Amino acid sequence: MIRCWRQFANKGECVMDQVEYILDEFPFDDVWQAMRAVGWQWGSPPYYPTFTELRCTAKSLLESAWVKQTRASTRGFEATYEDGVLELCFVLASASTEDIMEE
Repeated sequence: MIRCWRQFANKGECVMDQVEYILDEFPFDDVWQAMRAVGWQWGSPPYYPTFTELRCTAKSLLESAWVKQTRASTRGFEATYEDGVLELCFVLASASTEDIMEE
């Protein structure tokens, strides 16, 4: 089964409160276990990231999404800021027709 873990912050909260809320509530342990299950490693030579590395990557993306008022993604994480709401998602797989529809 493919899963996408999502965690939203409440609209109207201070941005840093939103970031901390997401980081505290996001299931990083599930992400780590999923990465091990599918053999998804980072770096060269390949290694499984620590919980601290997962959390730091997520925090950096959340802050970047907020500053740029858009979406930021890397290494499976995707952070989005829209209408005062921050969202963090970890995606194992995805597909879209967006590219086809733009042609």
